[in-house]
Amino acid sequence: MKEKKSSAAYWDRKAGRYDEAVRRSGGLVQQVIAAVKPFLQPEIRMLDAAAGTGALSLPLAKELKELYLSDLAPGMVEIIRREAAQRKLSNVHVSVQDLCRLPHPDAFFDVAMVCAALHLLPQPEKAMTEIKRVLKPGGIFVASAYLAHHGLVSRMGNGLMSLGGYRDTQKWDAKGFLDFVTGQGFDLITSQHLPIWPIPALLVTARLHG
Repeated sequence: MKEKKSSAAYWDRKAGRYDEAVRRSGGLVQQVIAAVKPFLQPEIRMLDAAAGTGALSLPLAKELKELYLSDLAPGMVEIIRREAAQRKLSNVHVSVQDLCRLPHPDAFFDVAMVCAALHLLPQPEKAMTEIKRVLKPGGIFVASAYLAHHGLVSRMGNGLMSLGGYRDTQKWDAKGFLDFVTGQGFDLITSQHLPIWPIPALLVTARLHG
């Protein structure tokens, strides 16, 4: 519990500048949207967990039946609420939630997204258990993770960033992250390397075993 409070406090401090950081992340927004769009239909219900300020999923809201966004940090969630209200998105539901303890019913979502979060968790498999629970069989999972073990530059960058309180608990390379996702019961559809400096990321789409 103490660790989660500390994490929430850290990301609360970052909330005001988070959108700017996302925009600098090598076209991350555009690439995530492009990866998700082929799976969207007007009857789709989608989850964006650990959503940050919602920059990756709010642009898709009008193409969905419902969009649920949550984050551990109340400061992030407040920004999502303001942005959804400004865009007059009546099908958007926003709440503070722990990725490892989601409140949603079983098999509730057609698509679930977890971007730039799994590598931060001490036990990411707990989050995946929840994602699998709330995702329909055959549902689509979209995820990205920063690759702190990609090479020397990424390892040095991760070390420097940790001085400011940032922690990549899972120091994956691309194969490690892919093995993690597929080992959790998902069939890989696509993977895309994102050349973000100093720590690159991998964006994947996958399908939950039916």
